[in-house]
Amino acid sequence: MSTHINVNETAAGAGNSRAMETRNHSNGVSLKNMRSRGSKNFFKVLFVALLSIATMSVSAQKAKEQKLSGDISSLKGQKEINIVIDFTGMTINDQPEESHIAFFTNDKDEEYKERWLTEWNVEMRNDCYKKLLQGLQKSTKKLQWSIGNFPNAENTIYVKVIDIKTGAFLMINTKLKADVSISKTGENTPFATLPYNQYGGQSSNVASPIGQIASTFKWLGIYTGYRLQKKLK
Repeated sequence: MSTHINVNETAAGAGNSRAMETRNHSNGVSLKNMRSRGSKNFFKVLFVALLSIATMSVSAQKAKEQKLSGDISSLKGQKEINIVIDFTGMTINDQPEESHIAFFTNDKDEEYKERWLTEWNVEMRNDCYKKLLQGLQKSTKKLQWSIGNFPNAENTIYVKVIDIKTGAFLMINTKLKADVSISKTGENTPFATLPYNQYGGQSSNVASPIGQIASTFKWLGIYTGYRLQKKLK
């Protein structure tokens, strides 16, 4: 029994095989190009989205300047100025502080919760105070004040924190809303006030959320001190 091979069928099969290879090769290039174009389009869309967010952020941060009201002439010639920050009753992103704390500590182990609460209740507040002093000292150099915890000083700058809008690293600056008042130390009636509702300079350049919030207080210090010095010169 002999085996017969059809030469024409074999040639046709070879031709079909080459055709399939050609189509496969063509499809491979096409898919590769499609993936390449897809990647380029993805990055274009991502770039446009980030640019749009940045533009909106900059536009939103052009807040109206608030004016310092009251007579601050009694601050002339002072050597020491007492500084107080009051965080009681503040909100975070327009929500009670307790809700913010619960969001980050619920369902966490005790070690994590204790560490987080220490960072929030102690380190954050201490850093905010330090940054506020830095901003005030930087912007009131000509007044030659000693600024800080001086409970026996004649006058006190009192910062009542109202709300903190948390930001995002390299994306959105943190925003601080506060009332600044100046009074005789120990008295409740201020003789000057300055409302504040501003984004914190370049706070988004700071990686840690605590650092972003603290950076906003430095900007508050610069903002306040500049207006005090300008009015007293």
